[in-house]
Amino acid sequence: MEIKPLSALSEEEILQVWNAGFRGYALNVQMTLEQLRVRIQNEELNSEKSVVAILDGQAVGFIMNGFRGLGGNKVAWNGGTGVVPSYRGKGVGQALVQATLALYEHEFVDIATLEALHNNQSAIQLYRRNGYEAVDALFIHKKRGALPLSGEQSDGFQLDRVDPATLGELPFYRLEAPWQSHWHSVRDGEAAVVKRVGEGNPIGYALWKRVQEPETGIHQATVLYQCEIEHGIKGKAREEVVHLLLTHLYEPHKKELNRSTFNIPATNRTVMNALRNAGFLPFVQQVQMVKKWEH
Repeated sequence: MEIKPLSALSEEEILQVWNAGFRGYALNVQMTLEQLRVRIQNEELNSEKSVVAILDGQAVGFIMNGFRGLGGNKVAWNGGTGVVPSYRGKGVGQALVQATLALYEHEFVDIATLEALHNNQSAIQLYRRNGYEAVDALFIHKKRGALPLSGEQSDGFQLDRVDPATLGELPFYRLEAPWQSHWHSVRDGEAAVVKRVGEGNPIGYALWKRVQEPETGIHQATVLYQCEIEHGIKGKAREEVVHLLLTHLYEPHKKELNRSTFNIPATNRTVMNALRNAGFLPFVQQVQMVKKWEH
């Protein structure tokens, strides 16, 4: 088996091994060439620093990698591990992970992150054997139809729309958020912060995206990526800030829309409770895994 940079393949060959590597996967992540190009661009994936396994002259597996600076750390993300079905269970995944970790060390990565479906125990154990630790559970929710959220809010808070990039400057911005949930990855995203009336410092924020029907521009769906509250805000005040943000971003409440969340951490209990109370149902659960180095 030979491990090469993924950039050694043509775009068409990368697409072929991606689709073959995810054949039989629990979620449908089959893509067209244009969809793959968009994914690579939006998620800042780097084919030169991604790896592919070659056996008998064929690409039989790959790991796609992205690199980003966050909070003074160099963070690497495993943006997809796939092995062609007929080569699974033959050490291809182990060889790819080892090559990837060696590449991370060469690149002086501080933190390596990935997400795995919670029931994909073979993948989770593979990553554990190579030093990754599970740090959180992540949930994707869905809610179809009208939303039972009241517009009544406390007079003590105000909501302001902001540029998503400014969220990264907040002292309580969730640096450990999954890669695809960071503002960098949410192209055409929207954001808002909440402040106490008469005070200047935000105490909560949300990041989301509205999806329009391509031909008509009609609002079809809203996806929530992050909703975070400053750690010092407790109890009822914390619930009110979450309610204010969710009420705003999921408008209009009476419209039949596909409302969803993407990789909301289980440890964000206030948001998880608010979503459950509003009728959102989890339909995908993942495990967030991390490996750290000290340089």
